[in-house]
Amino acid sequence: MKPELKPQTSPVQGKQYRPILGEYYPLETLWAEDAPQPIFTSEGAASWFLRSNKVALAEARATAIHTGRIWVHTERFAAVAESVALHNAASRAGCVAA
Repeated sequence: MKPELKPQTSPVQGKQYRPILGEYYPLETLWAEDAPQPIFTSEGAASWFLRSNKVALAEARATAIHTGRIWVHTERFAAVAESVALHNAASRAGCVAA
């Protein structure tokens, strides 16, 4: 059973927003203080991650562009972020080629 999608309050505009195109939320849900599990601590950190991992995010269908804005599927985005973090840790430890 799918959980009911509840609107969240936007930290940018002070308004509530709902997911579009299924379960895609505005980009700011990645760092919003009121988000259930924010993935990043700031907009800059999220922007850097998006630029550095845009291919992996697109292949995982974690991002969508609608009306000129980036929208994120938070569960898929978190899975990509976890995969990248684990790869980075393994690379740093010398377990895999960078």
